[in-house]
Amino acid sequence: MTSDLDDFATRLLLRYFRSARSAKPVDPRFSKTEDLEILRYHWAVSRPVSDLCNHLVHNRHEVQSALGEIVRTDDAMVRGRIDARKTVVARALSGHPTRVVFAQPMRVYTSGPNHVLVWVLQRTNILLSRFMEEVGTTSDYANSIIDGAKLIGTVRRISSVAQAMHETDASQRPSPQSLVQAASSRKKLYRLAYSAFRSLQRIEDGDPETIVEMLRETLLGPLHDWQTFELALALGMATAFSDKTSQPLRLLPIYPGSAKAVIQIGTCRIYWQNRTSSYSEPEAEPSEVIVDGILTAYGIAAGSDRPDIVLVKEDGAIIAIGEAKFFTNEMESWRSAFREATAQIVRYGRGYASGSALHELLSRSLIALWHYPKEERPNSLLADKPVALDFVDLIEGNLHEWSDRAAKAAAI
Repeated sequence: MTSDLDDFATRLLLRYFRSARSAKPVDPRFSKTEDLEILRYHWAVSRPVSDLCNHLVHNRHEVQSALGEIVRTDDAMVRGRIDARKTVVARALSGHPTRVVFAQPMRVYTSGPNHVLVWVLQRTNILLSRFMEEVGTTSDYANSIIDGAKLIGTVRRISSVAQAMHETDASQRPSPQSLVQAASSRKKLYRLAYSAFRSLQRIEDGDPETIVEMLRETLLGPLHDWQTFELALALGMATAFSDKTSQPLRLLPIYPGSAKAVIQIGTCRIYWQNRTSSYSEPEAEPSEVIVDGILTAYGIAAGSDRPDIVLVKEDGAIIAIGEAKFFTNEMESWRSAFREATAQIVRYGRGYASGSALHELLSRSLIALWHYPKEERPNSLLADKPVALDFVDLIEGNLHEWSDRAAKAAAI
């Protein structure tokens, strides 16, 4: 079921640029418009592009030129077919009786298939550069980007490719005729160029099959499933809050060591694994004093509290806290996970509020379990307690009660 987790959190995983592992989405959720540029980045490091470049490196002789002509003017020197009319005009205008205008034959690389090849290579080079600027050198994406850039650099240095790039206007996409010529070419090189181009076209059209195939090769996510579940909770909370308040939702990059928000909803922000500047260390309770004393005696520093998810207003006021608990034994672990989540969300809440304000904050906070049996839930949600739900509720968007409470607090 973890593939469902990757599917649900895909939009944030596309912006996850920390230490990562390969994600394996099956039916990813993405926005055709808002995620398109990042999907293009992934295309630049995808198999159709690398297959084209690797084939070109080992089969550079397949770059095919055509016999063309260039109009030249010379003095008594003819290297091609004479253009009699232009020659007469040139002599009359210049006063040189030996001036000759002729069409000189030469090899050119301006054919339709070469246009497809050059456009794919140039587009890949641009996207790789932008992708590296976006993710930085510390991201695990950097290796595939660097490898792709080296491969493109090798290809661009091939003399025939360099000549084709010089002669071809890569700012314009290939014409339908050029694409047909590339697709039907006897040269495998041009058929691969066509495949890479069509792959990008299908991605831009939002074709789910092509996008899934690409992301299963290129998409990276957090090292642990529990981290992905926390991001899924952040995305679920943000979506529900955005729908309830009619405020635009914007997903932000997640960089290594970054203390910045991961999602913005209007003027509100969502932080992941971040106390935020509103947090102040609460006075330790008697049991916490004893625990800290034992740890200190053994030379172990006490850990610091970091809420999984915090929803914050523009002025820094805390709207809600979210605590996510991922576990694999669904039949036996939910109760202990619920107990742990409850203790943690109360402890985090004490860093933001006290007294009645703490109870109000907890009542609009959220506990998300990987699995929370329906038959074990209260008949109705408790108005003065945190909302509890599970991953299925996130998938189905069952956050209406929570978003009502959070929206009221945001409006105050």
